[in-house]
Amino acid sequence: MDRETCITNILEVFAENGTVLSSDNEDLSLSDYIDASIQFMTILVQLEEKFDIEFPDEALQIDYFSSLYGLSDIICELKELEKSEE
Repeated sequence: MDRETCITNILEVFAENGTVLSSDNEDLSLSDYIDASIQFMTILVQLEEKFDIEFPDEALQIDYFSSLYGLSDIICELKELEKSEE
């Protein structure tokens, strides 16, 4: 999965949760848009469902979701790892 597709899907998950983001080809600080731990967990679960992945325990910290590009890189890595294990 390429980064652009990944970012588009991430932005869709945020929009589904009432937070409309526009990256305009720049990185965003996602922690500025996540106000509560329940919102973080909701987005996390929806990202796992959307991308058919499971975040490892060490990635279950808001620090790993601090930027749009960082999050897309993590998701792309998980998708690549999944592919290589098939």
